[in-house]
Amino acid sequence: MRVPCRPQDRPPETPQGDHFKKAAKAVVRCCCWAFYEWVPFGKSKRPPPPMKCCSKCGDSLPLDRFPKRRAARDGLDSWCKSCRKSYAQPLWNANKRLWEISKTRYVDPVHVQAIKDIYRGCPEGHHVDHIVPLNGKTVSGLHVPWNLQYLPAVDNRRKANHFPAD
Repeated sequence: MRVPCRPQDRPPETPQGDHFKKAAKAVVRCCCWAFYEWVPFGKSKRPPPPMKCCSKCGDSLPLDRFPKRRAARDGLDSWCKSCRKSYAQPLWNANKRLWEISKTRYVDPVHVQAIKDIYRGCPEGHHVDHIVPLNGKTVSGLHVPWNLQYLPAVDNRRKANHFPAD
């Protein structure tokens, strides 16, 4: 059901105020207005199914046609599911390869085992040190076997989170 949003299609002005809103039931809802019907207290009619107006296409649709969105005041997205899909699908198709690359693991299971072996083989009084720190000021390294070395504990504490170029 499409509800007109143009000013000339709106119903005539209805009385306003808190006392009216408490006794009134919404007859038609749209993104820019709500037309209320006067219902005496205690004699309410069955309200119409909840509707919401899509801000992209302007259609007034049932609430189940809108995806959830926590940040929104009503907990639903302002665009309907079909508008959101028509917007996101071209972006997804254009960037599908980049998304797949971002989901790949950079550390191979063989490297994970090599890292465990390095930690297990650490001599007494030494620490396993990252040659290029993981969170350096100018450069950041990776947690991979070729970035690990054994360093005496005193030297490792002195080096801290610095790289020789820092």
